[in-house]
Amino acid sequence: MANSALVWNPPQNPVGITHYRIYANNEHNLVRSVPAAQTSLGDPRVSGSVFFVTSYNANNQSESSRALYGPLRTPVTLGGDNQRNLSEFGAVGDGRFVLDANVGGSDVTSVTANFSTADVGKLIICVGAGVSGKDLTTTIATWVSPTHVTLTTAASTPITPTRAEWGTDNTTALLNAIASASAILIPTGRFLFSAQLPIKDRIGFKLEGYGQASVLVPTSLLANNLIDVSGSQDMELCHFQIDAIYFSDLSLEILYGDGTAANGTYGRIRAHNLYVYNARPLCFGIGANTPHTVQDISYEDNWFVNCGYGSFGANTIDTGSSGNKYRFKIHRNRLVFVTQPTTAPGNGIFIGHGVDYDFDVTQNTIVNCPSTGIAILKPSLRWRGDGLPKRAGLRERDRLSEVERDIELWSLAGIDL
Repeated sequence: MANSALVWNPPQNPVGITHYRIYANNEHNLVRSVPAAQTSLGDPRVSGSVFFVTSYNANNQSESSRALYGPLRTPVTLGGDNQRNLSEFGAVGDGRFVLDANVGGSDVTSVTANFSTADVGKLIICVGAGVSGKDLTTTIATWVSPTHVTLTTAASTPITPTRAEWGTDNTTALLNAIASASAILIPTGRFLFSAQLPIKDRIGFKLEGYGQASVLVPTSLLANNLIDVSGSQDMELCHFQIDAIYFSDLSLEILYGDGTAANGTYGRIRAHNLYVYNARPLCFGIGANTPHTVQDISYEDNWFVNCGYGSFGANTIDTGSSGNKYRFKIHRNRLVFVTQPTTAPGNGIFIGHGVDYDFDVTQNTIVNCPSTGIAILKPSLRWRGDGLPKRAGLRERDRLSEVERDIELWSLAGIDL
């Protein structure tokens, strides 16, 4: 191990990063902390097969993390990992929306739209203009003027005013990128698409962006779980936004996983610093149905805003599946509920079901949950944290262990909601 070293290739935009920390094996065994300006992180001098390098800002809030698998006997480079930019596959983040659209028949008009001839052929979603008042997703057939276009499929429900969004269909670009690359960078922009993102039975995969500036926008044509990580291992999803405002009100999940025939046991998947907005169905639901096992799942530092308001009682973070679920970390997530469902409200975080499981649920902030902030189905099984009752209009947070009280990162007074 004397010649081992971790070599950090700085990210493209390391704004606000002050230092890095090296952890061994489980992200709790801190090896050392180094300033951001130091490019060589040195010899870990600790035995183990997995090392993590996590970047932090001045407030000790984690920004990103990389996992390395060893043992480390030669220098390993972080940051390169054969990352491909989504734009290399033809993706264009040109989605834009208006709130004053008038939709009737094949016509869409808006005084603020500024349509152009380049918009012909692009996807367009008209909220409430489909069958029985559902959203209509079609394409722009013709350009008439900066305030007027026609639709390929006529509206079934005339509506005015309403929201309409249009942009390039990035479905093929996203699917090709996932099939071809092990690390994908989502550039800035709003990327419309209409198919599930299957990342199944993969070993080593990363999808990241530039925070809330990188937005994935599924259309109403998608009638499946959005991101499927079933059977995968060593995966990281971080630093991008999912605006699910058009995602169908069905019994689906934004982030889904289960064991597969090829990989009945799977895991080591980390979802952190993600921003999920306007999701009617369940948001994070990685799990395992009998006889499968999922392990080492981490949900950390994610934002959920206006989620769980659909018709199916969707929990925002859900662990309820019938198999084994080991070593879940649900830390420092912020759940802000805005639209209250009229029937069957879901919980903020649901813990339960399954043959055997253990969870670590701490330092989460839950605001205006329409049901129970943290619901526990089987408190006799292994978990750490405390469930909370419904307290409409109040901020709720699970209590911390005595050790974590000393290192609390998120204080209620310090969060701008």
